[in-house]
Amino acid sequence: MVVFYSRKGHTRAYAEELAALRKDKTFELREKKERSGFLGLVGGCFQSITKKEAEVADLPDLRKVRELFICSPIWASGIAPAVRYFINHAELAGVTVNFLLTCAGIDKQDVYKKSAFDALSATGAKAGEAYVFACPMKSAPDTEIAGSHIKRVILGVD
Repeated sequence: MVVFYSRKGHTRAYAEELAALRKDKTFELREKKERSGFLGLVGGCFQSITKKEAEVADLPDLRKVRELFICSPIWASGIAPAVRYFINHAELAGVTVNFLLTCAGIDKQDVYKKSAFDALSATGAKAGEAYVFACPMKSAPDTEIAGSHIKRVILGVD
């Protein structure tokens, strides 16, 4: 299963491509409170820095899931608050969790990966792999580039 949160569509493009290539189901996390505009992003960055969560409308049924990809944008070096809510409230014990993280630049990818795995610490989940992809945030999401990145980096095919 691929669980994702996407504010502008970049992480959605990666999540949907990953799910299609792996033949997995997707589940989109939707915040209960709408986050829009510049102030929505600033608020999200503040919540990310302070490791706060943002309540989501629904959680997926993970009873039959053994491996999961969580896809999140990186805001201010941390995972999105909706993703933190999912991690804190979903039944992840025994599930292998991998991360696909999208951000403006990958210069601090070790910091981004650590932030994601630190969020798992009290869940009983098994830490899998983490992948970081740079997305040009000012342009439209590009599923062709996302698919190419996933094939090469995660699946190991050209």
